[in-house]
Amino acid sequence: MRSRKVLLVVIALLTLVGCASTSTTRPEQGARSEGVTIEVENRNWNRATVYSIRGVTRVRLGDVETNQRKIYTIDGPVVTAVGTIQIYVRFFASRETYTFPALGVQPGDRVFVVIENYLPLSWILRRE
Repeated sequence: MRSRKVLLVVIALLTLVGCASTSTTRPEQGARSEGVTIEVENRNWNRATVYSIRGVTRVRLGDVETNQRKIYTIDGPVVTAVGTIQIYVRFFASRETYTFPALGVQPGDRVFVVIENYLPLSWILRRE
């Protein structure tokens, strides 16, 4: 009977510990729930469809016309869960694609992507 009471107390304590808050946000840092802003400039001669790759998921952000600039936002909780993004581009009327290197991001960051006509000259940059 005594071991049963001890077991119940241990289970209750473990349940309380498991339900406790695990937030690691410091008070001076604040809870940044905003997402990551991605600004894409297409200097290529073809219209481009831009995708964000997070983990193993590819999400279509949208189309960017030739010599145009578009701004997209990825939700903060998604960014916090993954921590990195990768930009993938497909071109209309072409089989050509381009994948930018993975980039570590945090909520509130701004990412600039420039798609050049000669794809190896394309670049990506993150600003906090």
